[in-house]
Amino acid sequence: MDEFQVSNYEGIGISCFILIFVVTLVLVNFFQTLWNDLYLSPPGPWGFPIFGHLPLLGRNPAKTLLNISKTYGDVFKIRMGSWPTIVLNSREAIREALMDKGEVFSDRPAFYTGISYYNMKRIGCIIYQLCFGSARNYREDKNCLQFIENNRVFVETAGSGNPLDAMPWLRFVMPWKAIRFQKVIALYKTVFSSEVNEHVKSYDHNNHRDITDGLIFAAEQYGNSPELYNKITKEEILSSLSDFMAAGFETVLTTLEWIILYLLYHNDVQRRVQEEIYSVIGDRKPKLTDKGKLPFTEATILEVIRVANVVPMAIPHSTTTDTLLGNHKIKKGTVVFCNTYATAMDPKLWTNPEKFTPERFLDNDNQLNQQKADEVLTFGIGRRRCPGEFLAKMELFLFVVNIFQRFEIELCLEPDFEPIFGLTCNPVSYQIKVSERC
Repeated sequence: MDEFQVSNYEGIGISCFILIFVVTLVLVNFFQTLWNDLYLSPPGPWGFPIFGHLPLLGRNPAKTLLNISKTYGDVFKIRMGSWPTIVLNSREAIREALMDKGEVFSDRPAFYTGISYYNMKRIGCIIYQLCFGSARNYREDKNCLQFIENNRVFVETAGSGNPLDAMPWLRFVMPWKAIRFQKVIALYKTVFSSEVNEHVKSYDHNNHRDITDGLIFAAEQYGNSPELYNKITKEEILSSLSDFMAAGFETVLTTLEWIILYLLYHNDVQRRVQEEIYSVIGDRKPKLTDKGKLPFTEATILEVIRVANVVPMAIPHSTTTDTLLGNHKIKKGTVVFCNTYATAMDPKLWTNPEKFTPERFLDNDNQLNQQKADEVLTFGIGRRRCPGEFLAKMELFLFVVNIFQRFEIELCLEPDFEPIFGLTCNPVSYQIKVSERC
């Protein structure tokens, strides 16, 4: 064999070695990715093509997901149509995601519906006045009336869930549904922008007229230096106004309906609430300063918020980057649902969680146990905690005290406590008998 042939064989050998080396690297990378996807990502049940796990969720998705967690753990993955999704079913998992890694889990998925939901004319008007000025006559205010009409259309259209959220490609199949949502959202933005712009123009730092003025003040104080204040910007501060309004519409209305139902069914609790109201404030009109003086009434409201769990899946989050949650690898853009129903029914947190017991929120001195109150995660926690929480609890307190101070209310028929799952978990309609207290 001459020198030329030997050189050729050596060249072929080197080429084969390089080829084998490259193929090995590719295979190692492939199997490593497969390992990460299959073994480091959260476990979860098999779903259906195209629809994912949507057909499996049933009439009460929160309860279904809690049952799934008993097999796959507190953190598991599903697919909501086109969206890869993880579900968090424990206080520990939710706190790790929203508090310890709040910045990573602070995004919102680009759902078609968005994250605002509204309803109920009377309560809606009260919130509108709180946000944009109490002096205005909402019955004649064009923006207010338009806003309330948008709320009605939005709830009517999205009440049973918007399929465009889970399967965005459906907008090409049912364009009329997409167009209706676009019109509602555009009108909402128009009304909202008009009010905010008017407030910015007429803002007087010596005279705060409403919540919007307060947010403008905060935006001027903190929003111009986001590097000093946890990266919050002026735009984020002003946009939080929509969270105030969301907390005050459908959520407050539905919670109030549940409070009335539970207090009528548990007549002993209703009597104790009324006795506390009369012993502390008597016949005078209740004030916000009475909050803190009526611990059993506050505990009762908290217990209804816990057990009724009006927003059991909370507002969805999504991840801003690849991250780890516990030992699980979570990819960027993953939708994250916090199943607060699971935390509300967790026997490790609550003794007999399915039992209605307002006393669980009182300490040994019969005062409100704030540490226990903080375990109720209905309004979220961390960076994306609902800024309207205080407003919602303030409204509920004043509504409840006013109603049960002035009226005797009875149930006409045996109630059904199974919730109707929609934008919020609503009670089945019930009939009541109302008479004014002497």
